Amino acid sequence: MMNDLYTPLASSCTQQVDIRGLNHTIHTWGKPTNPSIFLLHGWMDNGQTFQFLADSLADNWYLISPDLRGFGTTAQTPYGYWFPDYLADFEALLNIYAPKQTARIVGHSMGGNIACLYAGIRPNRISHLVSLESVGLPNAEPSLAPERYADWLDQWQAVARFSEHTIDQLTSRVLSLGPHMSHSQARFIAETWSAPAIEDKRTLLSDPRHKYLNPTLYRREEARSCWRQIEAKAMLITGSESNISCSPELQNCQRDFKECIPPLIEKRIPDADHMVHWDQPKRVADSIESFLRL
Repeated sequence: MMNDLYTPLASSCTQQVDIRGLNHTIHTWGKPTNPSIFLLHGWMDNGQTFQFLADSLADNWYLISPDLRGFGTTAQTPYGYWFPDYLADFEALLNIYAPKQTARIVGHSMGGNIACLYAGIRPNRISHLVSLESVGLPNAEPSLAPERYADWLDQWQAVARFSEHTIDQLTSRVLSLGPHMSHSQARFIAETWSAPAIEDKRTLLSDPRHKYLNPTLYRREEARSCWRQIEAKAMLITGSESNISCSPELQNCQRDFKECIPPLIEKRIPDADHMVHWDQPKRVADSIESFLRL
């Protein structure tokens, strides 16, 4: 039915935590006495959308999933966002929830980039690393720097805004990202992404300034240097229909990523796109749980 509602199998709790002077929303599932897993979401997403994984994992694990700065209902910053802040925020989160133990971390897309860099920067703090659909970005040529800086300066002349949409429009957008989801799951995501605006419209919760370019080009060699320092057991999960599986450029990135982190366990999930944990949450959860038992 098109108007059915998704009912979570695992109940979540929400906490408000000050992290480096910024109020963060932290979603948790399961008992705090269970072994913990940290979950880091991707760009323009939020921590609550790991709900489908939590439905399968919360009985045995304590899941900790922040809305990263400027996403979801975590506080926004007026001057944009710098990637190293996510590393520092995550370390502060670890110091609160796992100060004296090594951590298990699962990151999707941008969250996977954060997780993989951190695991190499602080190799003694991470025991298990799962990257969902994240192998870094293709290297950017230094010759692009002048144009990038100019574009970065120019974009601050305008105010960043999101358009408003109905819940049905947002649900359709979610389904385009996770084509194997049910309609009820997609509507759940659409609701967690947004808040009521005027009339029947909704506005996205994340800060539209996340759409701004970063003035710093992606330097893959720096990422590779971090990845080579990873000591944690590591697994890469990809969707069979995602760009990583289908794009020659990203396939090269995947091979390079694997060379930096031996022995990397790889798992390709059938009937799944980039939002692999939405398309096939049970398969992804089973793969994660089996890996964490190693």
